[in-house]
Amino acid sequence: MKCIMTILMIPFLVFIILSSGCRTAPVYDHTTERNVERADHQLAVNVLNRLRDDDITGRHTFSATAENGVVTVYGSVPDQSVRMRVKGVVEGTPGVESMVDRLHPQR
Repeated sequence: MKCIMTILMIPFLVFIILSSGCRTAPVYDHTTERNVERADHQLAVNVLNRLRDDDITGRHTFSATAENGVVTVYGSVPDQSVRMRVKGVVEGTPGVESMVDRLHPQR
């Protein structure tokens, strides 16, 4: 009888152990990270294309990076009006949340 009770208790004990917080570690999905990196890259490309196609900013060379909608723009500008135009073009690009200005005066 004791042996039968032990056998009947095993499924119950397994259930208790498994439901008591034993969890498998979450699986990290690299696909999401790659999609975010692709979206950031595409956003930077879109910003650079818009700067290149603009009548005023297209005369200058810029580089840009993006991370989670925050675009950092690098390059040199001849004056404050061009700097403001760059800011307007960048912030007017769909997907841009904000801009970090790393522009410097031309020498």
